[in-house]
Amino acid sequence: MNAKHSELVEASIERALLARDAGDAKAFEAWMRKTSQYAQARASSKQLDEVKALQLQLANIQEFESRHGPGSALNVAHPSVKRLINRGHYTENEVRNAQAVKALCPLQGNG
Repeated sequence: MNAKHSELVEASIERALLARDAGDAKAFEAWMRKTSQYAQARASSKQLDEVKALQLQLANIQEFESRHGPGSALNVAHPSVKRLINRGHYTENEVRNAQAVKALCPLQGNG
């Protein structure tokens, strides 16, 4: 694997991590699709391990949102999420679900 391919996989992993940290399940899923595609042909064994771990985290977030509603995993305290809420990126329902989770579990990774 050459350095350019490694950098491409690494950049994709970083974007997936940002989406995960924001709790944005849709963005996380989209970046994981790209990351998985890049990783299949180009990843180091360390990167493949990271991708596998991220896939498990994505499954956990998706399960959480299936129980608590779309957007419920959003980290409403995350600067990017705050900006996107102000821009109307998320639906009212997604924001309401995220705020409800934060109100119930203020110390649980949601700010």
